[in-house]
Amino acid sequence: MPFIYLFAVGATAVFLERLWFLRRKNIMPGDLTDRVSPLVEGEKWSELLEIFKPARTSLERVSGIIIENRLKPIDVLKEVVETAGKKEKDILRRGIGFISLTVSISPLLGLLGTVSGMIKVFSAISHQNIGNPEKLAAGISEALLTTFAGLTVAILALLMWSYLNSRVNRYLRELEEYSVELIQRIQE
Repeated sequence: MPFIYLFAVGATAVFLERLWFLRRKNIMPGDLTDRVSPLVEGEKWSELLEIFKPARTSLERVSGIIIENRLKPIDVLKEVVETAGKKEKDILRRGIGFISLTVSISPLLGLLGTVSGMIKVFSAISHQNIGNPEKLAAGISEALLTTFAGLTVAILALLMWSYLNSRVNRYLRELEEYSVELIQRIQE
C-alpha cells in the first residue's frame, strides 16, 4: 500500500504542475499573433526577432526559429521547424510519462499486495487450522484492499493522463498550424 500511495501522490503532483504549466498563456499567448502579423506584413525582421528573443513560450521559440531561418531553402526551413517542434513536444510532455507509469503499475502493486495477503491467510490456515470463517473473510478482505487501492489510483491517473495528453496534442496541432501559416506568409 505505501508504494501505491507514493505513486498516487507523485502522479497528482505531476498533474497539478502540468496543469499550471500548460496554461494557454505559457504556450500560445493570443496577443503574440496580433503583434506579429503587422510586422510580418511589413517585413520588419529585426523587430520580430526582438519580440521572440526572450522565448518564454513554445510559440515564441518556434516563431523565432522560423524568422531566424527564413532565408534558407524551404525544405531546410521545414526540417529546422520540425526539429524545434520535437523539442517543444518533449517540453510539453515532460512528466506525463510518470502518470502513464502510475496507470500501469498501480494495479500491479495492488495485485501484488493481494497475492501477498492471500499467501499470509492461507499460510495461517495451514499452520493453525483456522476453521473460523470470520477470520478468513477478514484476512481476504484486507488482502483485497490493495487491489482496490491500486485500481482506484490507476483509474484516476488514467483520467489525469488522458486530460493532459489531449491538452498537449491540441497545443501541438495549433503550434503546427501557426508555423505552417507563418512560413507561408514569409515565403510570399
